[in-house]
Formats: sequence, C-alpha cells, structure tokens
Amino acid sequence: MTLYDSSFLKKISERELQHLLEIHPYLIKPKFIAATYEPQKRLKSGLADLVFYLKNEIIIVELKIVPLDNSCVLQLNGYLNDIKELFPERKISGIIVGEKPKENVLTLAGNLDFPIEVKIINDDIPIFIKICDKCRKANDKTNRSCVFCNSKRWLG
Repeated sequence: MTLYDSSFLKKISERELQHLLEIHPYLIKPKFIAATYEPQKRLKSGLADLVFYLKNEIIIVELKIVPLDNSCVLQLNGYLNDIKELFPERKISGIIVGEKPKENVLTLAGNLDFPIEVKIINDDIPIFIKICDKCRKANDKTNRSCVFCNSKRWLG
C-alpha cells in the first residue's frame, strides 16, 4: 500500500500529511478539536511532528509516509521521554501514523514506558477527504454522510 493521490498521480509528502492534520486534527482523535498543538517541536532527541496539549495530557504524534517499523516506534519513544522531562506532572502518550507496518510494531509499542497508539493512513486516518456543508468538518471521501453531524451535503 502506498500513499498516492489518484487525481494527481503523486506520492503524498510527510509535510502534506502534517498540513492536513494540522488543519483537521480531529481526524487523528476527536478530542484534538479542542487541543492546542505545536508543530515541529524541538526536543533533545529531534523534532516531534505534532505535540498536542490537553488539560492534563500531552500527546506526541509522529508522522511517517512509509510502512511503520520498530525504529519509528523507538523514535517516538525518545520524544516521549524528552517531553516527560519537561512536563513530569502530565500524562504522556504517543500516536504513530503511517502506512501498514512491515513488522509487528504493536508488540514493541506495548512494551515501552508510554502508551503508544498505531494509526494507519487510509484505514484509521483518511487522506482523501471532503468537507461537510453543515459542520465544516473533514470526512473520508467515501462517506455517504458526515460522521460528525450525519449531514449528506458536501462542499464543492
């Protein structure tokens, strides 16, 4: 499975994926609609793609446009350790977004110090979207009705 936009016949870039999720963060998790976020947060071990700040929780989202592997999970775990040092009182977790894994990243993710969710592009997070005419939220292009308000009308 590769991330191709059939209308333009080009591979989606990590930056394009990040831009989509900055505009529509609720595609990752519905509760992100009320969160503040910081893109490209500089940490000791590198740049975290998206850091979401909720009331008592910080969630780091690492984006990949390749099949996920254990190195992706370990990279995210390093960012989680870095952020825990900065915010020791907060609940810390991570989400890794990418193409279907080549190896069992869920096993590694479940054995680390922080909760890490794995989300697969196009299965869990749509990249081909349409916007609801009523609530103005992004939906998977194949949806017949809006998952947020049940409207059947779309912009454009």
